[in-house]
Amino acid sequence: MMNDDIKICPYCGQKIKAIAKKCRFCGKWFDTETKKENLKEKTEIKYNEKQKNKPEKQVDKFMVFLLLFIFLPAIVFILIRPFLINYYPSKAFVSSCTPVDYETNNFTFREVLENLSTEENEFKNYINGKISNKAKEDAFFTYINSINCYAEIFDQVNYKQDENFDNTITTFNQYLSNGNSTYIGGLLIEPVEFDYRNNCPLVRIKIKEPNVPTVRTVFNEGYFELVPDFNYLYTTYNSLVNKELKDYLFIKAKEQTDLGNYSYTNDGYLVATMQELTSWINEWQKFLNKYPKFSHRKEIEHDIQLYTWYFLSGESFYNVGKPITESEKDEFKMFLATIDKNSEAYKTVNDAFKILAQNDYINCNEYLNFVGNYANKYNFSPRH
Repeated sequence: MMNDDIKICPYCGQKIKAIAKKCRFCGKWFDTETKKENLKEKTEIKYNEKQKNKPEKQVDKFMVFLLLFIFLPAIVFILIRPFLINYYPSKAFVSSCTPVDYETNNFTFREVLENLSTEENEFKNYINGKISNKAKEDAFFTYINSINCYAEIFDQVNYKQDENFDNTITTFNQYLSNGNSTYIGGLLIEPVEFDYRNNCPLVRIKIKEPNVPTVRTVFNEGYFELVPDFNYLYTTYNSLVNKELKDYLFIKAKEQTDLGNYSYTNDGYLVATMQELTSWINEWQKFLNKYPKFSHRKEIEHDIQLYTWYFLSGESFYNVGKPITESEKDEFKMFLATIDKNSEAYKTVNDAFKILAQNDYINCNEYLNFVGNYANKYNFSPRH
């Protein structure tokens, strides 16, 4: 009989201990799990020995330097550069024009333009400098306001020299007929073109000396007028400003092109047509929707309000008791079909048109009161 402590190896037939997991004669394993654990242990031992004998990988210090101090800062700068320019510290552009009373103003035409010429050179140098987009926007509006300020002084010179203007007009008409340059009021000027719009004769002139290209000068019913030349400003500076200001100057230039050489009003009467006013209001509303954070948004909103008032206060609307024309009806309908229905301009014109419709499209005091209240709301001065 076989002892309980002995067993026969199933592979070689030799007697081995009953608790043996591996035959000491043939080397065969009896327990599969034990065999697996043993193999895994051997594999891990070999791997650890291999890793211990493997040479350490050397870190390229030069590449680390390039990554941390050159490539990474360069990438960060490229990503944030579009935002940095708007915060670049800039000294503000300051206008040299200040309001002057009629009595204390002793400027001549020539002195006004010489001051404007000096300021234009300062403006040009400022815009070409390293300044933020916000600073450029502020500079443009400051400079445009400065031109308007000098235009008011220019207008005061007109009135102070009124007693001499009969001779001035005669001289002007003489040189206009032959196209020659001549000196008037200390200015060397020449005619550029003659215009006639809404029964308002007007001549655009070029002041050859002193030359200020950023302003347009016109001779209107015996008086000189100055206005900013937005076509020149757009053509000259559009490559130096951001997209917002470029689009702003483009729309202002379009307005000026539509008007020819005229201002919006002439001698108290509206010169811009209802169709033009509708187009401009529509363009400015699109601009504000496209650039909701434009820094001079209030100036544009003011223009929209002004154009809305102009639209409602054409000359024929003051003929109380007379019907508006079919053409004017169509202009109202076109306005309401074009302008954003959520805008104040739409709501104002729509309410005004309802008043006309309720009165069989006849001009009435109710309509005039409505337009007058709108003008008072924004402190617009009566034009008639």
